[in-house]
Amino acid sequence: MSSHSASAPPTYGNWVQPKSPGLAGLGLIPTAALMSGVVLTLLVSMLVSALAALVTAAVVLVPIALASVPIGAQTLGAAMTTRLGWILRKRRREDTYHSGVFASPLSGRPLPGVLAKTRMVATVDALNRQIAVLYRPGRHHYSVVLHCRPDGAGLVDPETVDVWVSHWGGFLAALGQEPGLRGASVVVDTAPDTGDWLASEHARTLSPTAPQLARDVLEEVIREFPQASADQSVYVCLTYAGADLYRKPGDTGAVVAELVRRLPGLMGAMEMGGSGPVEPLAPRELATLVRVAYDPAAQSVVAGAEAELAPVQVEWSQAGPVSARESWGSYAHDSGVSVTWEMVEAPRGVVFSNVLAPLLQPDVRLTRKRVALVLRPHDAGEATGITERDASAASLNARKPGGRITADAERRVQATRQAEGDVSAGAGLTRFALLVTATVASVEDLPEMLATVDRVGRMSRLRLRVSYGHQAAAFAASLPVGFLPWDYTVLPSSVRSLL
Repeated sequence: MSSHSASAPPTYGNWVQPKSPGLAGLGLIPTAALMSGVVLTLLVSMLVSALAALVTAAVVLVPIALASVPIGAQTLGAAMTTRLGWILRKRRREDTYHSGVFASPLSGRPLPGVLAKTRMVATVDALNRQIAVLYRPGRHHYSVVLHCRPDGAGLVDPETVDVWVSHWGGFLAALGQEPGLRGASVVVDTAPDTGDWLASEHARTLSPTAPQLARDVLEEVIREFPQASADQSVYVCLTYAGADLYRKPGDTGAVVAELVRRLPGLMGAMEMGGSGPVEPLAPRELATLVRVAYDPAAQSVVAGAEAELAPVQVEWSQAGPVSARESWGSYAHDSGVSVTWEMVEAPRGVVFSNVLAPLLQPDVRLTRKRVALVLRPHDAGEATGITERDASAASLNARKPGGRITADAERRVQATRQAEGDVSAGAGLTRFALLVTATVASVEDLPEMLATVDRVGRMSRLRLRVSYGHQAAAFAASLPVGFLPWDYTVLPSSVRSLL
């Protein structure tokens, strides 16, 4: 949403983190468990003895209360569950991955972990463009990746930016009405420019009779330009449920054909939102993108080959790493070590359109950096129910003993009511999360990388937290490959929303 006047730039905001009703800040399920424990303790006290009631309270109430104690952005119970899951994965040696000719089976370099079963289907559209579609057989999910080339907001007046934001909001609302769409992600990938393309172009176009002064100037530009420039790419990944695209979700040919037919309209809506020219990624381009993410040192080889107009032919079976090891707070893969952060809280209050500029800016101290905005659009029916529940929960949680309402609770009530009114008037509703993955060359560079990302996160008014115990899965979620985290959790979303 936006608001602006003739003298002030447009501002945006009014996002709310879903929270179920409960006592003392607890969710509905912990509140129900705690109340059930109290009732059970009283019954034991009346029917047995006071000593038995104390034992019951110690066995039932104390664990529930301790599990609900907040620790930072999560509860003690959630932290203990994450740690237990990590210990079990290490015992099963799921934290280590090897592939290639010295691994079994001898099958090239398939992707690790949650992406292991992902297959690539190649097709063409009406313009005879090669298109890569990713297919996950277990859930019959199909994903297509679109490459955007935005012009940026430099020298653009605020009114034009506001129009772009408005059209982008319309695009997100349209995604909620897109049949079969399970989720989407917007990924901004940045890395230092290798300078290979500029050097190759200079070598090809240099005239033998060029003056020495011109030669010296160009050679200095070639030496200095890569140190101050960056390669920045923007991708949008759309993931569909095959069952909603065709009656036989396993029929990849029919499902992919239906998916490709929908792309022109979606790409046109994106271009109106300031994304610039939009094109679907070809199989080689998508495989190369993933390969460079897992092996950052391959970027120089890829850039050099493309500069010589002889691009490297990377197959999907070769896109993954040769070796990878997940740690509690980092992920080592081939020639890089990565850490992924997740957004704990979006900026409070209103923001300007450039609020994420510090986070998106390239940084020469990082080998690579990805910022992924993971989107979960809801259709009109779901949106109405969600906003109504959010408004009711906010009103209930705002009621404190003595009738006092905090400023934060009042702001939440106003935001949920405004969202409820906007949805009833036809606006769309999209849940979103933000992931930040930074990669460096060695473990020795991790302290500086952690400080850098923490600083730019604060400058963007975001609360970020390292995805401890889930680094491999978080790394995959930040890639534009259609991995939707909420579809791979033990508890369904309807249950987790009540915790």
